[in-house]
Amino acid sequence: MYNHDFKTGDLVLIKNSRQDGPLCDKMQSQYMGPYMVVKQRSRGTYIVVELDGSIFRHMIAKFRVIPYLARKDMLSTVETVL
Repeated sequence: MYNHDFKTGDLVLIKNSRQDGPLCDKMQSQYMGPYMVVKQRSRGTYIVVELDGSIFRHMIAKFRVIPYLARKDMLSTVETVL
């Protein structure tokens, strides 16, 4: 398990916890996103927003978040949201 420390403005993917367990669907994506980190809260949770600026409805646990490696054309979208 990796220990990532995301800052405001970082793009991340969120693990789709519905895919855990014995009845998971192999054709469904394991990660959702990309999302942008707005704030890191205490105890390792993150507040994230979608790229259109709408806030994700729940705080996300640190172990569910991985970095998103953006293409060059995606970086202009992030600057627009900030």
